[in-house]
Amino acid sequence: MATEMMAYINNLKINIKVREPLELYPEMWHHFCHILSRRDYIIYWEGEVYGTGILTSGRGYRLNGTLVVGQEQDSLGGTFAISQVLQGDIAQLSIWDKQLTPAEIKDMANCLATGRGNAFSLDTATINMLGNIVVSSLQIHNFCQKVSQYLVLPERRSVTASLQQCHLLNASMTVPSSTQENERLRNTLAPFMDSCDSTPWKFWLGVTDEMQEGAWIDLNGNRSLKYENFVSPYPYGGSSENCAALLPDGTWADAKCSLKKCSSCELHSYDYLYLRGLCFENEHQTRFRMQGHLEGRPLFHGYYDLLIIWRNDVAQWILVNSDNNTIAYMSPNDVTKYPLGLNNWTTQSLICGAYIGAILKLSLSSCTLYQFMCRTGECIAHEQRCDLRHDCQDGSDEDECDVVYLSEGYRNHLPPPGVGNAPLELALNFTLTRFAAVDITKMSITVEFQVSISWLDSRISFSHLENAINRAVLTMEDIDKIWLPEYRLLNLEGGKVELLEQVVQVNSALNPQLPDVNAVKLDLMYPGADNELTLYQDYLANFACFFEFLTYPL
Repeated sequence: MATEMMAYINNLKINIKVREPLELYPEMWHHFCHILSRRDYIIYWEGEVYGTGILTSGRGYRLNGTLVVGQEQDSLGGTFAISQVLQGDIAQLSIWDKQLTPAEIKDMANCLATGRGNAFSLDTATINMLGNIVVSSLQIHNFCQKVSQYLVLPERRSVTASLQQCHLLNASMTVPSSTQENERLRNTLAPFMDSCDSTPWKFWLGVTDEMQEGAWIDLNGNRSLKYENFVSPYPYGGSSENCAALLPDGTWADAKCSLKKCSSCELHSYDYLYLRGLCFENEHQTRFRMQGHLEGRPLFHGYYDLLIIWRNDVAQWILVNSDNNTIAYMSPNDVTKYPLGLNNWTTQSLICGAYIGAILKLSLSSCTLYQFMCRTGECIAHEQRCDLRHDCQDGSDEDECDVVYLSEGYRNHLPPPGVGNAPLELALNFTLTRFAAVDITKMSITVEFQVSISWLDSRISFSHLENAINRAVLTMEDIDKIWLPEYRLLNLEGGKVELLEQVVQVNSALNPQLPDVNAVKLDLMYPGADNELTLYQDYLANFACFFEFLTYPL
């Protein structure tokens, strides 16, 4: 997690202590403000103090030079590298010869003030543009306006299936909330009108009145609608037509929810998916967004140089890079299926150490590292994993519920190492349960007792401990994987001993570790170095015992 931001002033590096990691989202405007005083450097993000630093070179700057915007320079008048060009948009760039107040900064961040600097303003200055630059003008309020994006699902589905598909895409089923949004949705859907349905009822909307006739609610959150666009004779009403579809002219009509029609999802700039199973270096590289359509189907655009596109000629989802080279492909069993959830991809280029033609398991979903991903791409809480209940629709949360995971090179005939160079420490307890018999003729006793031995094994990791209240009992399959302490029982009479029961358990669920950003199996892991194992063995045994009697019988 990033805790510092780097800045260079007068070619000297300044470390900025930040309060929390910075989240930047594509196609969203963000407001930065840099305040340089005599000794302090303050960064404002979205109108609030984000980080602070100390200036070591004063605040004097060379004049009569050139202000370069959108290109990092290694020194004054230094080298310009294409890899260090700003890839994005910049607006309202201003410089003041005074320190702005927090209130002034907040007003600019909230689009309540234009924020033109008295020393320089991008709005009014004469500038020379080099490279492929597009200039446009916006009203100040547009920088604070959160505009959603509509993604058309051109496959025909029922309302329930459409709602589920939108949620798997980390989006909501579209519900316009104003005349302007309704018209923008109609314009987005216009290219798909002819291909989606031969009837006037073209696209499902995410609304229903099934709960109460005439009381239309948003399916995404069961909220009452503030905007409707039914025009007579719609809605027909009745108990069978409880969903609404968009007509070509933008008005709404009610229809049976079980009918299959096209639909659309509403996405925001901060809605994205994660592609896992490759060899990305950081979490940002795993992020993908739905953006536009190609060959009539949604396009999945990576934050960096990868795309997932649909190819009609081969009926495959293709993972390509920015040079249009195919990396891998997936052939779905159902052509209406999207590349969501866990799927087998066939490589067509050397990638992540895999040869051409190798099978890679890749997952695409909205699940964060703090969630478990079902095989279909649904996300559930880690606490619902392996809890003996089907929380995933496909039941995959109850698959592969082994608790023990061994490190590479693990040997179960070798004892685990101790702390440092010290031998392994074992904690031994003996509990006498009962005397089953006393034989004074054979001078022996028969007893039931329990031996428990506890230890730590740093070579092991555990999973699925979230639901263990006090302990997690290992299965026989897990027990067979690991090293167990061995010991001898002495003074046995005729070697008679019977193992009644054996249990191995993990005594705690401490220090859970999040999965790697490339892991397709999103399980928490608990290090063996922090979570103790205990072996419990219950016995019935005969021991030789020398009795000394003063008088007999008593």
